[in-house]
Amino acid sequence: MHPYLIPTNQTTVTLDDMRPYVYSRPRSGPDRGPDRGPSVAPRSLFRCVFQHVYGEAEILRTLHFANRETDEKLKIVTYLKDNLGCLKAEKFTKDRTRALMGDLVTNKVVTVETLYALACYYKLHVVVLHENKRVYLEMFPQHEDGLVLACVNGGFVPRSSTDYATRMHKLVAHDKVLHGVSTYTLPELILIAETVGYDIPTTKCKKADVYTGILAHVGDLRW
Repeated sequence: MHPYLIPTNQTTVTLDDMRPYVYSRPRSGPDRGPDRGPSVAPRSLFRCVFQHVYGEAEILRTLHFANRETDEKLKIVTYLKDNLGCLKAEKFTKDRTRALMGDLVTNKVVTVETLYALACYYKLHVVVLHENKRVYLEMFPQHEDGLVLACVNGGFVPRSSTDYATRMHKLVAHDKVLHGVSTYTLPELILIAETVGYDIPTTKCKKADVYTGILAHVGDLRW
């Protein structure tokens, strides 16, 4: 058994987000199945990205994960400082990129907004799903290495889903559901309403009413 694994029903708390993880004891013998590995609870965005890039084994080898997280963030900030225009494709100005750098080093938790910096540095095509609201956020679709994460119970878990584009509405930004109302036709807004699960109250509706109804239905994007 790996020296970092502990018996079932005991927990260990990771340094990155202080959430409990329960590990299964390796099984053997004729009446036992193969080891199922760790049962993964929702995790922080940084840990999800770190595990995708470096693997679970690297996390188990890292005795002081908080220090490793700080080191990685400093590498990312240095990269952004030397490449201020690298987030231009995601509509980040240089001033906004500088603000992002500050948030990355001063805030303990990586937010959905600062996730852009990680996606840029590690060259990841990141998709974040908000399954309850039926919306998703996409970052750097030009990158080949894909990572899909779902917002679950205040944390995030990896998903293998590839059909999100057909069953969810794509957000304009991490904190913006739609473009301006003039961008859409009424049929387009009706389709978006159906996608996010908003029931239009009447068939004789105005475009502005459907637009504001969608925004009210989705509500605040609290990841």
